Amino acid sequence: MLRSTSRSFLLTFLCLATALGSTAGRGESPAAPEAKRPWEWTLDERLERRFDPQDMDRRLAEAATEAGRPSPERGTTLSLVDGSREPELLLPGEIFRWLLWQGYAVRDPETRESWRKGFAQGAVASGLGDGFLNELEQAAAEGIRVQREQRAALQAYSEAHGGELRRRDADMKVREEAACAAQAKALEAARARFGRPLFDRYLYEVVAPAMGRISQRSENRDWLRQQDTGCSAAKRFAAAQEGPSAADRQPGFEAKEPWEWTLYERLERRFDPQDMDRRLAEAEARAGRPAPEPGTTISIVNGRREPELLLPGEIFSRLLRLGFVLTSNPENRDTWRTGFAQGAEKLGLGEHFLDELEKVTAGAIRAHREEEAAHLEASKGTHSDRKRLEEEAEQRARAQCAAQATALEAARARFGRTLFDRYLYEVVALEMSSSSQGFQSEDMLRWHETGCP
Repeated sequence: MLRSTSRSFLLTFLCLATALGSTAGRGESPAAPEAKRPWEWTLDERLERRFDPQDMDRRLAEAATEAGRPSPERGTTLSLVDGSREPELLLPGEIFRWLLWQGYAVRDPETRESWRKGFAQGAVASGLGDGFLNELEQAAAEGIRVQREQRAALQAYSEAHGGELRRRDADMKVREEAACAAQAKALEAARARFGRPLFDRYLYEVVAPAMGRISQRSENRDWLRQQDTGCSAAKRFAAAQEGPSAADRQPGFEAKEPWEWTLYERLERRFDPQDMDRRLAEAEARAGRPAPEPGTTISIVNGRREPELLLPGEIFSRLLRLGFVLTSNPENRDTWRTGFAQGAEKLGLGEHFLDELEKVTAGAIRAHREEEAAHLEASKGTHSDRKRLEEEAEQRARAQCAAQATALEAARARFGRTLFDRYLYEVVALEMSSSSQGFQSEDMLRWHETGCP
């Protein structure tokens, strides 16, 4: 089981490598300490090989061949590590954290026990005895405790939104630094308890073959080194990467609730160059990728994190489409309607909210349905049909824009502007995201938001 887990993980990522335009070709491995056993490599040797351009090409090409996919061209930006093939490229701290997480912190008891069984069998085969996991739990108690706390914090983080999400974001950063230090100490305690050569051999012969890692070539090696040695400089590194907070850059807006921002305030923050850089850097960091260079042209908005940057019309359009128009997938539409209805009841909009909303927004819903039907017809038609339908779509778009603006005002009149806008931002916006080019005309967005007059 342990080895197959690593292999399936890495083969799955081949699709990602292709989508990113990663390029690789078969090359010769660079000179390296092959005479050493995996657990004997130094940290420098592991990092040098792991991010060597030729070796990255080779590893990705071999994984592609094994998956039956064509070998990509040279120049990959991905570092793919298969622990069942080349465990020496993994860092000891990475493997140790994986051992603690799977063996002690995974929430699902069945999954956890399955991993523990494999780890225990490997320990006996390695001469560590049948009481190994109990002894390790004692020696690494602090590292296990912080991992369990992180698991609970991650669950709360995934359920948070808006201002609460930003507060938990700061809490997670503190926890991650504390966990890094605690796990480094726990690793040294385990090495002292079982003997460094024997324990490290166990990590690389038993645990590592079940692992896989994928990262960008430009990933900061100093940061990886800090993680593997207890993050002694992690706080300084993180502070240098983050720069000033959003509150420092744009004072005043944060005191408002998301539904209270003006259109001007939303657009000013959404396309502010510094804030665009911050949001993209944070999105890349959450995805485990290095921060891009400043000066992005992409404006990313995550509705769960910063719903105030979305426009009311954008959110309202999503509510209508998912709650009333998604005719191609009725089951999916019903799932969205259940969530929308539950959110409405929590805010005091009543159990018949969706029925009432459908009545007052009938014209906009009809326009959305006509648009969906036209798109479906265009996808099945001939080239001449598609051209004609595209011309008709341009004419419909303006009418639909006006109908939606009218429907939004009707909904605000029916349920009360403050309460309905709060519903849009606290219920609907949380499952939304938006990505647009920084040069996209703010006047165009404003025009759409006001009904395309």
